[in-house]
Amino acid sequence: MPYQAFKCKDGNWLTIGASSDAMFKKLCLTIFDRSEAESMIKDERFLTNKTRAENRTELIRLISAQMIKKTVKEWLKTFEGSKIAYGPVNNLDEVFKDLQVIHNNSVLNVEHPIIGMNDVSFYK
Repeated sequence: MPYQAFKCKDGNWLTIGASSDAMFKKLCLTIFDRSEAESMIKDERFLTNKTRAENRTELIRLISAQMIKKTVKEWLKTFEGSKIAYGPVNNLDEVFKDLQVIHNNSVLNVEHPIIGMNDVSFYK
């Protein structure tokens, strides 16, 4: 806990997954300033995954208030190397321009039996 997408300053979304108590601590140290992070880490409502789930509404409110302060691009730089699970929520244009999608040649044009060729080349 948390495992969800958060809205950022630019209106785009970033997913975050803290899969353990240790990851939650890393998350707090990554997104909050030092004193706020220490407060979150010591808060009895957020000590364990169970207590975070029980206090989910408040936890998500606090994290959301922090995430809205930066753009997705800024958060991506902040999270880089953190070992926290994170990733942007891409729109269709971003999906087809994603370097991994291009590298893996993941776009496939297929012919539909009724409407014909489904050409997605306009996204490239």
